[in-house]
Amino acid sequence: LWIDDLEMSPVVENTAPAPVAGGPGTPARPAAQDRRDRLLKNSTTVEVNQENLLVDGKPYLFRGIRYTDTPLPVLRNVGFNTLFVDYKTPQAKLDEALNLGFKLVPSLPVATNDPRLTSGRNLEGEVDRFPGSDGVLFWELGGGLMAEQKDLIANAARTVHAADPRPVGADVWDGFLPYSRHLDMVGVHRWPLMTMMQMPQYRDWLNQRRLLCRPDTFTWTTIQTHLPD
Repeated sequence: LWIDDLEMSPVVENTAPAPVAGGPGTPARPAAQDRRDRLLKNSTTVEVNQENLLVDGKPYLFRGIRYTDTPLPVLRNVGFNTLFVDYKTPQAKLDEALNLGFKLVPSLPVATNDPRLTSGRNLEGEVDRFPGSDGVLFWELGGGLMAEQKDLIANAARTVHAADPRPVGADVWDGFLPYSRHLDMVGVHRWPLMTMMQMPQYRDWLNQRRLLCRPDTFTWTTIQTHLPD
């Protein structure tokens, strides 16, 4: 099956609401709360409402790809609107992606024992590193997560939520019900190409994992584009 020249339309340009100025005499508050309030006032609103991802109140279908070495204009021209970026991605690349209109999904793999992500303070610092406007679509806390890691991910999700109002998600291998209690978005994937699993079975497998989550949990998947090694 060959698929080419796929076009998706219409594309609606999102506009951020006007900033709201604060009045004099406002009491001092923690930096994380101040940053959260600024984002709520000055940026595009991103939220998960049951099974819908909404941007400024409108359903948003993200078509994402992980950033590697492919030029960003090429990715934009073929129809991607979201870029999954590593938390080590250079700032120049983040700025270029935003200028091209990409939404960003920063990956913060908190289960990898990276010292930059193992403490709440360091994790907040990585969140602060990303643009505070309408660039971030949601935060990704890792992939292929096992049920035994649910407490670690739950604590990280609370830390990120305290610093930023946008959704938090992760790709999960098992333990879907407990993960869906702490994550706004649950990813699920499997590599069916060149295996005994046919496409209808793959569809059923994905749906079964969705049903293992809490009702109305937003789920997404990663599409396999390469043959197994």
